[in-house]
Amino acid sequence: MDEHDGESPLADGRVTTDEPLAGGGAPDVYGATVDRYTAFSGTILSEAVETSTDLEALGRFVDGTADGATVVDLGAGVGRASAWIAARAGRRDITPWAIEPSPVMVMAARRIHPWLRCDVGWADAVPSTDSAVDAVVAWYSIIHTPAEGLAAIWAELARVLRPGGRVLLAFASGGGEVVRRDDVGGSGLALVAHRHRVDTVTDGLASVGFVVGDVVSRPAAHPHEDGPQTIVTAVLGPG
Repeated sequence: MDEHDGESPLADGRVTTDEPLAGGGAPDVYGATVDRYTAFSGTILSEAVETSTDLEALGRFVDGTADGATVVDLGAGVGRASAWIAARAGRRDITPWAIEPSPVMVMAARRIHPWLRCDVGWADAVPSTDSAVDAVVAWYSIIHTPAEGLAAIWAELARVLRPGGRVLLAFASGGGEVVRRDDVGGSGLALVAHRHRVDTVTDGLASVGFVVGDVVSRPAAHPHEDGPQTIVTAVLGPG
């Protein structure tokens, strides 16, 4: 799931609160609104939804990934980041692997990108053996996880990545606010998004052995964004 802060034509109404809110059901929401989501977001990352700053950061990450690498696109949606990574890699031997919790989105990704390996999985339950992945891109994939649930994701990243493996996380940042949207895209379902503190992310990664690298934050730049956006990169230490 790679929608910025959950904010798009899918979001019809919202309530912002500092208190945690139950519900959200992100896989169900995205599955129920997959056609509308794809019409808005497209099938590949672009400056219509992202910014040049975002794509430059991801480009540096892909350029720094070794040939022969497998790059997990975690919370892949319909494979927008996977398609961009493949295009950036060009003739280099870099293989995206899309992991997405919504089976409906997985089917859509396979239809849109027939070449792409795409499997059902979760950020805290990646269908991979230990130390088998070279890099992970989590493009707006932690925004539907509350702060107290992030530790399981950090541990899973450390499990699946090889020592020296790299991760890039893009997320809507803030002061830990929680945003709930009801009747998303006319689905009758609610969606909860979390604006994580940057230090919650960087400290969490460091706690499981990652060395944090670049931290790039920017203000909102599109109508579907109403707060800062941040990209963090990190490398897994030798253990």
